[in-house]
Amino acid sequence: MVAIYYLHDMYFTFAVIFRVIVGLGHGPLFPATYTFWSMWAVPLERSTLTSIGFCSTNLGTSITMLIGGLFCRYVNSGWVYIFLLTIADSPLSHRTISQREQNYICERIGISIGINNKEKRSTSFSSLPWKKILRSKPIIALVITQFCNIFGLFFFYTNVGKLLTEIHRIPVQQAGYILAGGFIFMPIVSLSTGVFADRLVRTNMMSLTNVRKLFNSLTSFIPATFVFIFLVGSAIAYGAGYVINFADIAPAYSSIIFAISTALGTIGALMSNIVAGLIIKQPILEDWRKLLLLFAIIYIIGGIVYLLYGSAVPRKWARFQSNKSKQNEEDEYLTSLPLKTGVSHTMKNTEMN
Repeated sequence: MVAIYYLHDMYFTFAVIFRVIVGLGHGPLFPATYTFWSMWAVPLERSTLTSIGFCSTNLGTSITMLIGGLFCRYVNSGWVYIFLLTIADSPLSHRTISQREQNYICERIGISIGINNKEKRSTSFSSLPWKKILRSKPIIALVITQFCNIFGLFFFYTNVGKLLTEIHRIPVQQAGYILAGGFIFMPIVSLSTGVFADRLVRTNMMSLTNVRKLFNSLTSFIPATFVFIFLVGSAIAYGAGYVINFADIAPAYSSIIFAISTALGTIGALMSNIVAGLIIKQPILEDWRKLLLLFAIIYIIGGIVYLLYGSAVPRKWARFQSNKSKQNEEDEYLTSLPLKTGVSHTMKNTEMN
């Protein structure tokens, strides 16, 4: 009986340990994904391609769990087939890419075909230009808006079910349907905003910087205004908002900067639930109003900071090392201002920070 009681008491400890292990495994996922997007997604297609990748995470997990299990059960050494054999770090190392496509991607991203890929991609924390990163207003604005959005997002992930059941008196089963509907709707919003954002840039209706500011404003201000569609704001972030912006302004270091920013954001996620526990003493509407007002203010702060200092112009020191081509110069203009006949503008001042 003592042993049974001891094991029962250890269940919570085991659950925490296993969740930490899962987090250690999942932590590198998005930063590693950013490494690929910085090498493969050209600026005028980045929102579309990145949104496809991010919105497919839930679907991919489901399919992998199903097919991967069948491979491991019925195919000899089937686990090998779970991994993609055609994956490559960059267009330079891909085995089946056409020369035309390779040149197209490399020219527009700024990868020099003559540079050894392994040497060019070797980056360590000590080699990062820390002073330039810390002094870059667009990067600092990006980190702040991500912190504010994650602060609110993970609170809603954890507590919106309580809000539905305890305040609005919605039955638990129906509350589950509402939340599930939101998560199902997220990939649709993410993909559609990504496609629309790229279309706005390609048709010269808006600059890439203004497109990022527009959709990031929706990311921040929608949850601040309408609590129960906070998932829409999150979906827009992965389609055309701040999540995509790291590859815009710092392509050579986007995965590392994104990892650091996300780590800081997780601190905000932890703080949000601690704050919620301090404010919500009992399930009454008055306490919830105070809490929701606080979160609305934080969302708005993140949105305003990005509106003031956000950018999609790549920093000079954060580009891939290459000889600038004529096409690269044209792409830089697309990221800084709408193309109009007779307009001449320099990017020198916009790239200093």
